Amino acid sequence: QRFEALIKDIFPGTEVMDAVYEDLETAIKASLEDLKLDALPSQIKKVVQLNENLNQRMGCVIVGPSGSGKSALLRILRAALAKMEQKVVIHTMNPKAMPRQQLLGHMDLDTREWFD
Repeated sequence: QRFEALIKDIFPGTEVMDAVYEDLETAIKASLEDLKLDALPSQIKKVVQLNENLNQRMGCVIVGPSGSGKSALLRILRAALAKMEQKVVIHTMNPKAMPRQQLLGHMDLDTREWFD
């Protein structure tokens, strides 16, 4: 809501609306039913946001406390995209398999340059 308030301050009179993915949302609801999960609007929104994130970036890290639904979000999205006949490629990594700086990248504190 802070972001929307900022946009309204910068661009007065502009309506801020979320993108609508009717086909994806229908597939998500069907996948939730297949997986025997409740269709919560907040969860559907998070699955759509995850899909947007994956479409816009080379990769995505899903983080959160135990039991917060990280694996469920990924399972739901994967099932929904499969229903839409889209190929889903997932590379699961053990984060302890390499040093943190190599896995996530790091910043040189002297030059403020980012290294992947």
